Amino acid sequence: MRSHRQLSICCAAVSAISLCAASCSKPADNADADNTILIVGSYADASAPGIKAYTLDLDALTTDSLGALSGIANPSYLAVSNDGSRIYAVAEDGEENSSASFIEFDRRSGSFRLVNTVKTGGADPCYIEFSPDSAHILTANYSGGSMTVYTLGSDGSLKPNPQVIGFAGNGPDSVRQASPHIHTVRFADDATLLVSDLGADRIHRFSLSSGDSLVRKSAMTDVVLAPGSGPRHIAFGGDNAYVINELSGTVTVLVKDINGYTTIQDVLADSLHAAGSGDIHISPDGKHLYTSHRLKGDGISVFKIDETDGTLTKTGYTDTGAHPRNFVITPDGRHLLVAARDSNTIQVFERDPSSGLLTATPLVIPTPSPVCLKLIY
Repeated sequence: MRSHRQLSICCAAVSAISLCAASCSKPADNADADNTILIVGSYADASAPGIKAYTLDLDALTTDSLGALSGIANPSYLAVSNDGSRIYAVAEDGEENSSASFIEFDRRSGSFRLVNTVKTGGADPCYIEFSPDSAHILTANYSGGSMTVYTLGSDGSLKPNPQVIGFAGNGPDSVRQASPHIHTVRFADDATLLVSDLGADRIHRFSLSSGDSLVRKSAMTDVVLAPGSGPRHIAFGGDNAYVINELSGTVTVLVKDINGYTTIQDVLADSLHAAGSGDIHISPDGKHLYTSHRLKGDGISVFKIDETDGTLTKTGYTDTGAHPRNFVITPDGRHLLVAARDSNTIQVFERDPSSGLLTATPLVIPTPSPVCLKLIY
């Protein structure tokens, strides 16, 4: 793993755990509890189960272990197909061992099967994403300062010799921005890819190609953010893109225009200036935005989204376990789950649809070093 991820590696045992194991019943609205599955990626040795599956009943606030997979070192981020049958995982490791893997998942039995693995060609891949047509998988290679574009076979397997696109640049932080650090690859729509570069304070924007290559560097333009921002993850809502900046602790609000994207707001999310902001997501109703923050006063910031122009107003903050990284909001908007890496837990919060504020539930799932959460319905 890259060095800055070592800032607070977990060593403590879980002290207070509330884990219930029970058969599932139907939750409200659009989810069938018998089919609600949580997939977890984590930091782990290849010999340990780094990817796990749990059943969830969020009405009864119960969960049960379903299955696990070892064999991949530090499967810290995952991409899951809509039906849950295909999972792609990074191996966040040095350049020699960094890779992406294709895994088949049987949601009925909870069994995983590692199908194939192909190197990324860039160190420390930390994010993985499907292309809009699901014919490609892309990784963001943090220490490698690059992204990798894989073509998928008809069976979902990763084809060899993927395309690797490198970047150049740096920022004012001589330690954390000495070189490009690609943190996220996100498709804004069927024709546009946004790539966050924490090291260079830029969002690289690509117009997708219709030929043999999905992504061509000649089709790249840059959105330049404030020096020292350190853009990390991206969320989309309407004509807006929202960037959580790890170093400055701000959210940059971008609006799509004829030239690409233009900044319309920078709003502070981390008032403690801990330089550890992590993830960002928008509620399914589009009314609230959430960001996670680590290293000081760990927790989740809550923002109200202006329905006219998409700008943000901070309305709340909720404490979480240590080092909250990725989090996920359920499709019905009723719950938010947080991967608290250094507490070795996944916390479940209820979400008020009116205010957007969060309330902790008794359900806490113990699991070592959770990093990425994906839900399958």
